[in-house]
Amino acid sequence: MSIYAKCREFLTCTKAGSAIEFAMVAPLFLVVVFAIFEVGYVFLSDLALESALSNASRLIRTGQSKKGGTSEEEFRNIICDNAYGLIDCDNLSVVVGDFDSFADGASKMPDLFDEDGKLQDNSMFKIGDSDSIIVVRTTYVYDIINPFGEVVKFSNYGDNKYLQVHIVAFKNEPFG
Repeated sequence: MSIYAKCREFLTCTKAGSAIEFAMVAPLFLVVVFAIFEVGYVFLSDLALESALSNASRLIRTGQSKKGGTSEEEFRNIICDNAYGLIDCDNLSVVVGDFDSFADGASKMPDLFDEDGKLQDNSMFKIGDSDSIIVVRTTYVYDIINPFGEVVKFSNYGDNKYLQVHIVAFKNEPFG
C-alpha cells in the first residue's frame, strides 16, 4: 500500500471521530458551565448580602442598636450571620453614617475609591439618635473562583475580583 493510500485511509477513518470532536468542544463547554455556576453563585450571594443589610439596618432604624450599644464589629457580624454563610466576612466592609439630610447622605458619605482606583477602607459607625437620617453602605469583594474568569470577563474590579456595593438610606423611628 502506498503512502498516498495510507494518508487517504487515515483522513477518511471515522472510528474515533466522536472522541476528537468532544476533545475540541469540551474546553469551551466547561468554560460556559463554570461561568454559569459562578454567575449564579455571585447573584445568590448578592441577594443574601442585600437581605442581610436590610435586616441589620432595621436594628438601627428601630433603636435596638442604640439601646443595646451595638458596636461596629457586632453590626458587621450581624450582617455576616444573616448572609447564610454565602460571603467571606473578611472581604466585607461596612460604613454607617448619621447625616442632616438625605442630600448630605449622598454627598458627604466617604468616597468608595482612592485616587488610584483602589477600594478605601473607610471606618465610620454613627448610628444616630431618634429621627436621624442614616446611610449604611456595604462593600464586598468576591474572589472569582472560576479559573476561566478572565476569559469570560466577569471581573468588574480587576485581578479576578467582583465588587458588590449595597446602600440603604432611612430615617430612624422616633424611639426616644
